[in-house]
Amino acid sequence: MSDASRAILEQVRRLTPREQVEVADAVLELVDGQSDGLLAEDDPALDAEISRRLDEVEAGRVKTVPWEQVSDLLQRDIDAAR
Repeated sequence: MSDASRAILEQVRRLTPREQVEVADAVLELVDGQSDGLLAEDDPALDAEISRRLDEVEAGRVKTVPWEQVSDLLQRDIDAAR
């Protein structure tokens, strides 16, 4: 990843979860040029579920887990299965 990409990513990390999703959606549109039915806006039920979950996070009703912690747990499960 370039220094410019790292700087942008750091700025995105400072946004609210909803704003992060908006940025991710815009980036996907730039990369793909079309959603191909993969984005929440193409599926009303998925859009509603994402909105509900974001509202729960923003209201503090659920606890988020840092990606590093999730990644470590997944890696341990993979290693244990071998």
